[in-house]
Amino acid sequence: MSENRKHLILSTINLLLIIVFILSAIQFGWLVFKFVREILQIDFSVYYTAAQSLNAGLSPYINNINNKPPIWDGVDVFQHSIFLYPPLAANLFQPLALLPYRFAKLFWTGGSFLLVVLCLIIVSKSFSLPRLSHLLIIGIVVTLYFPLQIELERGQIDAVILFLLTCSVFLLLKNDIKKQFLSGILFSISTLLKLHCVYLLPFLVLRKRWNVIIGYVLGGLALIATGLFLPGGRAMSLDYINNVLPRVSTYGFDGTLEMMIDPGIIHKVKGNVLVEYTIKDGRVYLPSYFKNFESNATIVRPITNYLQNKGWDINQTLVSLLMFSFIFTLIFLWHKLFLNKIEINDKNEFIWWQVVFCVILLSSPLTWAMNVVWLLPSVVIVVLKYSDLTNRNQFFSIWIVVLGLLLAAIPDTGNYLPFMKIIFTNKYIVGELLVLLGWLLFLAYENSFTLRIKE
Repeated sequence: MSENRKHLILSTINLLLIIVFILSAIQFGWLVFKFVREILQIDFSVYYTAAQSLNAGLSPYINNINNKPPIWDGVDVFQHSIFLYPPLAANLFQPLALLPYRFAKLFWTGGSFLLVVLCLIIVSKSFSLPRLSHLLIIGIVVTLYFPLQIELERGQIDAVILFLLTCSVFLLLKNDIKKQFLSGILFSISTLLKLHCVYLLPFLVLRKRWNVIIGYVLGGLALIATGLFLPGGRAMSLDYINNVLPRVSTYGFDGTLEMMIDPGIIHKVKGNVLVEYTIKDGRVYLPSYFKNFESNATIVRPITNYLQNKGWDINQTLVSLLMFSFIFTLIFLWHKLFLNKIEINDKNEFIWWQVVFCVILLSSPLTWAMNVVWLLPSVVIVVLKYSDLTNRNQFFSIWIVVLGLLLAAIPDTGNYLPFMKIIFTNKYIVGELLVLLGWLLFLAYENSFTLRIKE
């Protein structure tokens, strides 16, 4: 094929990619505009309301709808709040809660998306320099990635956690004690925002990242001390340990009928607002934009439900620990079989931590569809690694990753062919498992390929 023809084909492909990217970006921008203007963004409302309670000298773990003026997230029907994080996490949102809600949610949504973009830039810096076609493909996938749309629609915190985790991995690869120590501190902040990031610790031990572990432990102790010494911190921390965590472990966001508040109180706060709408700080919003989609993204929840239906007295936390222990044991054996043979390079170490992210998503009891934004770094790695592959087996393994990412990325409508229902009703779990399996095979083939070269 002549050089001119190759250039023409590449130019045509780039032109098509540019058109698709522009269309997908317009659709994504329109959605985000709708979210900020018309949608409550439930999860951010919960964080904001918890911070509002703290600013008013009240507990973030109580539904303060009876306060004057009412402090209500717009959806909570229980006497307790549905804020599930440690007290210090609520403290972090206090500055935002000083802004009117409509401005705070705009700042939060824009900031969340910016952190996702920065995260993907950091990942790309660890691999080859992306070409225009690479950037366009990544941009198309990101703007069409359904979990990211849900993340922004709900106003979840996983974009922040993903950024912290990505920075942590980037720093732990540096041959610098201070940067590795800082990596551990960032891991500890991630654990504050998602408690099951503590599952990172066994993997750090497995990879013998001792400086990172020291930073993690000291960072965690510093966060605990900070939480205790803030005004009312000790009392709230004890309440969180003694009351909130046991309730969350049993019910998650929900509760019993006895825990519900009088519906008349909610009706009084909402006034004449139509039943399908809600109210937050005097403005009317739709509670959600996406209504019919599969929200579960952890294997813990269906297993817990199955066991409870069979009469077992078991909660999600115990099932989570058991599932994590089981998966970690398998990964440990795989690690001893493959990764201990040779020292893997920094790029493959980055891929290894994508495996760890999948394990946490699968074994955490509170993983939802929006949390699957954690798989976005794998999109960048696939795009940048694919053209450099020379190992035929790695082509196969990377296509397993691609299949998992596609399954996670596509929106679901709830209308399935009968034989596809079992997959699509668990599409995030299946997608995470495929990404996990694909990267494990990729690293195994990488090591075996390298060993054959050395021999």
